[in-house]
Amino acid sequence: MDFVISQLVLVVLWALWNLYRPAPFDPYPFPLLSAFLALEAVLLTSFALIRQNAMDQQSERRNHLDLQINLLAEREADSILRALGVIAAKFDIELPRDAEIDGVERDTQVESIARDLRSQKDEASA
Repeated sequence: MDFVISQLVLVVLWALWNLYRPAPFDPYPFPLLSAFLALEAVLLTSFALIRQNAMDQQSERRNHLDLQINLLAEREADSILRALGVIAAKFDIELPRDAEIDGVERDTQVESIARDLRSQKDEASA
C-alpha cells in the first residue's frame, strides 16, 4: 500500500508543480509524466511475469518431487504386501482373496505411469 500512496502523492505533486508554476517543465497534459508512468508499468509487469514464471518452475519441481516420493511409496507398499503374502504362506495362514487385494498386490508399472504423464503434459502444452 505504501507504493500506491507514494505513487499517488508523486503524481499529484508533479501535476501541481507543473500547473501552478510560471515556467512548467512538463506542461499539461504532462507527456513526460505519462512516459515515466508507462515505463514504470512495463517494468512492473515484467517483474510480475518473471516472478510468476519462477513460482511456476518451483511448483513444477515440487510436483515432480511429490510424484517421485509417491512412486517410491507405491513400490515399498508392493514390497510389503509381497512379504506379507510370503509370511502368511510360510505359517499356513489363509488370507481372504478379493479383486481389490489382487489389484493392489500386482506391481505398479511405474514406467507406464511416467510415460502417460509425459504424454498428457505434451498434449496439454501443444
